[in-house]
Amino acid sequence: MGHIRLGTLSRSKKWREVVELLGSNASLEDIAEASTHAAELDLARASSDPSFQFISRLLVELPLMARSPGFQDPLDVWSARNKKNAFTTRKTLLAVA
Repeated sequence: MGHIRLGTLSRSKKWREVVELLGSNASLEDIAEASTHAAELDLARASSDPSFQFISRLLVELPLMARSPGFQDPLDVWSARNKKNAFTTRKTLLAVA
């Protein structure tokens, strides 16, 4: 799911360093730091992408909605606020969760 669309990992020097760290005994912190630096440019570009913004907001709000009593009511309100996106029906949101 989705992994097919991603294509190949960038061959930049920063990403090669991440791959090298993954193949070594590097600490999780070192790998996370290298990954963060390697992804900076792509994340900066994505921050202005409406689809990325939508999914990011969904990933933050969906767990909060799931904690509330009557989970479906907040989903309906959220769907109504975000009608212009194809992923906003209750059925689709529940399938994503």
